[in-house]
Amino acid sequence: MKKILFILALGLSFSVASLFNHNILADSSTDNAGLGVPALRDGRADANPQENLRPVSEEFDPDEPIAVSELFPGKPGSRYTYIRSDGGITQVTLGSKELCDERCIQVVAVRKPAPIAVNVAPLRFPSPGKTEIFLLLNDDGLFFVRYLLPSGAYTEYCPPMEMLPAEVSLGDRFEYSHSGNPCIDENGEPCGNYDGDGKYMVNGALEDVTVPAGAFPNCLRLTREYFFENRVTKGFGYITEETWHARGVGVVKRFYKEKIHTWADFGARGPRPLAVSDYEETLELTAYHLVK
Repeated sequence: MKKILFILALGLSFSVASLFNHNILADSSTDNAGLGVPALRDGRADANPQENLRPVSEEFDPDEPIAVSELFPGKPGSRYTYIRSDGGITQVTLGSKELCDERCIQVVAVRKPAPIAVNVAPLRFPSPGKTEIFLLLNDDGLFFVRYLLPSGAYTEYCPPMEMLPAEVSLGDRFEYSHSGNPCIDENGEPCGNYDGDGKYMVNGALEDVTVPAGAFPNCLRLTREYFFENRVTKGFGYITEETWHARGVGVVKRFYKEKIHTWADFGARGPRPLAVSDYEETLELTAYHLVK
């Protein structure tokens, strides 16, 4: 039951940023978790040390609308490596797959644990492993399609759920909601239906961001707040997320906080909410290989 509660929250933790969040972990000095791609070092691919050095002029213009496609510029084969605030590594590889009669972006994420275990209660942090997020990015905007856990459990949105319009401007705010979206467990059985409400806020000014991969001027910061509930299990959760996007690169930094509850029987006191996930973390880009 506790595992089921993570399905929607981790999937929609995408926010725009989930493109580079939960779970594609591979050591930055080895092949990408057996996916057969070269290792990344120092913010660029080993094969060509110059290929990811951006022109100074390639920055967002604060006076012009920004296409959402520019927030996620990578094509299939692009790879991003992040270091988390717990010392672990998350590596993301982009692919492509047909879902809901649409050609979707496949975000394969592998989460590798920190070298030294963090002293926290069980189930309070996401477990290491590979997850997949499927997104639709077209002329109408950015849409969420499916979130797949390592176990095979998933949530799906057909037709795809709109997350952001095709263009955003500094200071914009957007709201979204969904209702009755099904989740399927690892045995192919239904595990509930989810309702949720969220909002995105575009920061009113561009920001300079420095991470291990380098200094990125004029980044766009997006903030997302989201609440969801499972109609069947009555599990519910809250998510807050901030992502910093550099033009020509994608997500260079991400802050994520979640608290997910299930209902437990406390005897004579009756059912009470019990937190099964309660954590926050920051991810910073250390290396990337961008296919355009």
